[in-house]
Amino acid sequence: MLTTAFFMLSVYASTDLMDRNRYAIVPELIKLSLGFYLLHTQQGDWFGASSFLPGAGLLVAGYLLVSAAGATIFSVMHAREDALSGPSVMGA
Repeated sequence: MLTTAFFMLSVYASTDLMDRNRYAIVPELIKLSLGFYLLHTQQGDWFGASSFLPGAGLLVAGYLLVSAAGATIFSVMHAREDALSGPSVMGA
């Protein structure tokens, strides 16, 4: 159940970011928290992936951190850009 919520939240966070929603950081941070919770409950392993890929948990943790950092940077940069350009035609 939590895994499904994690993947649905990942899709939502990505589409929210592509839509340039200024609050796109919120679902990304929730995804980060849920991902780390899932890693913690499975003792640092991502659903048994470490059995065929040593360090898989670290790779997933790295992905979560890079994804959250990238979303934050993207949101901040484009919020400034959108503020300078004024209202968009699509938003009208």
